[in-house]
Amino acid sequence: VVVAPRPLPDWLLLDRYLCAAALIGIESLVVFNKSDLTADPASPERKRLEIYRAARYSVLDSSAVTDHGLVALAECMRRQRSVLVGQSGVGKSSLINALVGTDQQNVGELSSRGQQGQHTTTTAVLYRLPNGGELIDSPGVRGFAPPLDQPERIAAGFREFEPLLGHCRFADCRHLAEPDCAIKAAVAEGRVSAERYASYENLYTLSERLPNRHG
Repeated sequence: VVVAPRPLPDWLLLDRYLCAAALIGIESLVVFNKSDLTADPASPERKRLEIYRAARYSVLDSSAVTDHGLVALAECMRRQRSVLVGQSGVGKSSLINALVGTDQQNVGELSSRGQQGQHTTTTAVLYRLPNGGELIDSPGVRGFAPPLDQPERIAAGFREFEPLLGHCRFADCRHLAEPDCAIKAAVAEGRVSAERYASYENLYTLSERLPNRHG
């Protein structure tokens, strides 16, 4: 999942992608692209990324401009079939060109209004990498939701929740308003980030709404 300093990261979108990957059994990696634009470790973006590292997600800096992190990123994709996903404008096309070694993808500028991407990629395309891997570039998005047919499964999509599951007072705890919830206790004690828990609440609420919308 690719994020960048510009456009500003949509952290809820990132959490949705990570949840989806976990629910369908795909290994995930957070790529902080355009890292040359934000070198300050105290920047809001880099401080937020520490939440993911603390939750045992792999986070990799990259820059197609300076080539920083490209060797490490390519190594993660060696003999694997990988897919780049994320917001429009985070530099997925630039990463493709750098990893493949040719200008396979058009690269767009951010719109002057709102610093949003311009959707230079409109279809999913598979590229073969020099190291034997295969890389799928997908169109940039501004919204995404993982499979949400079973709300009780959403907690399993949050890696830091794993050691807490099964330790709530109630076996069918939704981790929302129930008393003696192990996950809410961990949030209160700072062992689970409030930001990630807010993403969980958002996804759970969405999962309850969607069936009614289609019913």
